[in-house]
Amino acid sequence: MAKPLRDIPTHVITGSLGVGKTTTILSQLESKPKGERWAVLVNEFGQVGLDGALLEPASTTESGVTHREVVGGCICCAMGVPFKVALTQMLRKERPDRVVIEPTGLGHPAQILDHLQSPDFKKVLQLKAVITLIDPLAHWDLWNEGNETYRDQINVADIVVINKVDLVDEAEVQRLMAWGQELFPMKQKVVSAEKGKFDPELLLHSRGAEYTPLFTCNLVFTPEGASKGNFAEKVRTAFAEQQPALFIGSDTVNRSFGFVFPPEWVFDIAALRALLADAPVPLVRAKGCFKIGPNRYVALNGNPQHMEEAPSVWRQDSRVMLICKSNAVEESAGEELQTRLLATVVDKPVVDKPSS
Repeated sequence: MAKPLRDIPTHVITGSLGVGKTTTILSQLESKPKGERWAVLVNEFGQVGLDGALLEPASTTESGVTHREVVGGCICCAMGVPFKVALTQMLRKERPDRVVIEPTGLGHPAQILDHLQSPDFKKVLQLKAVITLIDPLAHWDLWNEGNETYRDQINVADIVVINKVDLVDEAEVQRLMAWGQELFPMKQKVVSAEKGKFDPELLLHSRGAEYTPLFTCNLVFTPEGASKGNFAEKVRTAFAEQQPALFIGSDTVNRSFGFVFPPEWVFDIAALRALLADAPVPLVRAKGCFKIGPNRYVALNGNPQHMEEAPSVWRQDSRVMLICKSNAVEESAGEELQTRLLATVVDKPVVDKPSS
């Protein structure tokens, strides 16, 4: 009897056109454990598939690799149905040990993640850390012009790989690495690579089980809670109890209250606006991402006088950091803030967790 299709490790490797996604996948196939079956699903925007042709030599029965193409559109938008059909057929036919998905460089990856975490696939696939590749030769033009798709690709990433570093000097590599370290939400890893060659261990990183710090600033943690391991453990413990995780940090001037909420919880955006406009502490800054409906997330950034809102591609959880003057508020204020934030939650569905 064939083994059931359940919790198959699934990797999304995204990035702009020409960044080297197919080359990266070929590079990672070289380190595929012997005996594992990998299935690669490639999306190309045009009618003629070329990435599949590049993958063809690696796709043999002996290699344990198979690939399939979805051409003629973006699998994350209008091509959602063909994507689901192609993925379902590939899973049933190949019964792979691992799935790798390469979206078109013109696609919005957040919608791909929504497909992969939909009821059709949620128990079948175990989504691993999303990897976004950066082209150092094209990055600043795309970033500075505010290219929406490009920013989505970066925002949704758990791991950012600065690819093609052999084409720029070391100063530019360091500039890009520094930029990557300041991204919000903070990434699990920011690494550099040539021709898509990076440590295969990155493929083992989880998307939902490994949590990264809220922000890069030093206000996030008290000293004893500063390590990533302590952070992840506290989040896992809180989520198991269907509670948010609270982190309190301070320096000589400011105090911060950071909250991480279970990814299934849904918030009332109007109630959040009201709370942040009239918080029980003297806020000087608020920054967060919240789930406000099915596949709907919002990013909030500002202060009580002016709070900016924008759609967010963050999908890992809901989280917020609130900063106020430390001489005006005690740590105990965190409990009141938590109570007020919990009052803005409108739905707390409990879902089955994937097996480890």
